[in-house]
Formats: sequence, C-alpha cells, structure tokens
Amino acid sequence: MIDIAVKSRDEKISISITDYGKGFSHEDLQKSKQQFYRGDKSRNSPNHFGIGLYIADQVAKQHQGNLSLSNCTHHPGAEVEISIPIN
Repeated sequence: MIDIAVKSRDEKISISITDYGKGFSHEDLQKSKQQFYRGDKSRNSPNHFGIGLYIADQVAKQHQGNLSLSNCTHHPGAEVEISIPIN
C-alpha cells in the first residue's frame, strides 16, 4: 500500500509518496539520487536501471524545486517528496 498526498503551502506545491515497507537504509538516503545507484541488490534485474529518483531529482531542480527522501516517523516505510514553487 502507498499513500499519495498533494499540498500547497508557502507558494509551493508538494507531492509526497509514502510506502509501508522497510524504508531507506542510511546508504540509500545518501546515494539514491545518484545516477545508476541501485541500493537493493535483490532487485538486480535488467529492468531496474537506478535512474528513477535521479530523473525525479533533475526534474525538480529544473523547476527550482527539490526532491527529498526520508524514512517515516509514524510507521515503517519510506517517503519521497517533491516540492516545486507555484509562481
């Protein structure tokens, strides 16, 4: 299961996607936005390129926004949030 939330605050729009999995490891939090980084070695299939979060981060930057990665504080899982100015 995943939760998706959209918020408008302080002249920014934020979209957050939260899951209920194991969350990010410390290494994943540091490296997941790097091009071709694949943290979960069990997902070592030819269909996983390690570019999804890299591309999302680049899109956010092109729009003067940012992409943040974190582990949930209220339940197990990970959260990815993209924030972009509305102006």
